Amino acid sequence: MKHCPRCGKDLPEEAFHKNRCRVDGLHQCCKECRSKYRRARYAANPELREARAEEYREHAMDPEFVENNRRRVREYCREKRSDPEWRAIERERLAWKNLSSEQKQQAIDRQRVRRAANREIFNRKQNEYRRERRKKDAKFRQAKRDEAKMRKHLKRANGGSYTAEEWNTMCLFVGGRCVACGQIAELTVDHIIPVSMGGGNDINNIQPLCMSCNASKGATEMDFRPLTLWAIMPETRAEFACLEGDNG
Repeated sequence: MKHCPRCGKDLPEEAFHKNRCRVDGLHQCCKECRSKYRRARYAANPELREARAEEYREHAMDPEFVENNRRRVREYCREKRSDPEWRAIERERLAWKNLSSEQKQQAIDRQRVRRAANREIFNRKQNEYRRERRKKDAKFRQAKRDEAKMRKHLKRANGGSYTAEEWNTMCLFVGGRCVACGQIAELTVDHIIPVSMGGGNDINNIQPLCMSCNASKGATEMDFRPLTLWAIMPETRAEFACLEGDNG
């Protein structure tokens, strides 16, 4: 049996086309899914269909071209399969693709537990990878520069600003804790309404999050302040209760 990631079904091996480049010798998706994909692709691109048909008509009658093409495919597959590193990577990728959605979620949860238990090791390895990639990959460096320029432009266009004093006051108010997970950690600036979604850069749109929660939140609108500030700061809740009593 083999799992098709496109339709989510477990099917016998006969339901898959052969592919010599893959470790198991079979295509990733079943025959029915591949057929549906091709039909939809050609229906959306009639020019592509005609070009492919013309190319096939030209080469199908040329036995020398057919034999050379088969030879090139065999050589390519033989070269790939003889590489142990490629085989290991392909085997891991194939194993992941064949997992059901429930198994994938379980694997993700286990990875999160390992990452939480060894946060310093994971962060150090990630930082080392980024430094090495910045040194070797010019396109990566340029992409990061362009990303920083765009983010700076969006901040200016959306308006708003805050001072270092306002940020330090907010961090002191929450006791140096992340307002999402409640852990004491190095706090980072997070925009409740992301800058990419039109959020301003004023203090009312800022919340202190740890690096992990900030990365997990991503470009989504999530306000953790009302839900967690009172839970992690009981003394602050008591102070505000007294103030409300005095005002009443």
